[in-house]
Amino acid sequence: MQLVLEGCTIRAWRLDDAESLAKRANNRKVWLALRDLFPHPLGYWLSESLWGRGIMSVAVAAFTDFCFNNFPLRRV
Repeated sequence: MQLVLEGCTIRAWRLDDAESLAKRANNRKVWLALRDLFPHPLGYWLSESLWGRGIMSVAVAAFTDFCFNNFPLRRV
């Protein structure tokens, strides 16, 4: 699954994402918001360097639409 959106792309994780993921996750503001766990499998978070750009508003709406159109969901 890959959703190409304005300003971002939603896709599955790849092994070569690990270094970038670890670098961005090693941010106190990010991990304070996550409490004790990284969200998995239906959660999400965004690197602080990308905050305030409206990316999550677009991504969450598109992914929710994708899920309702491809799975027998009634609510999120």
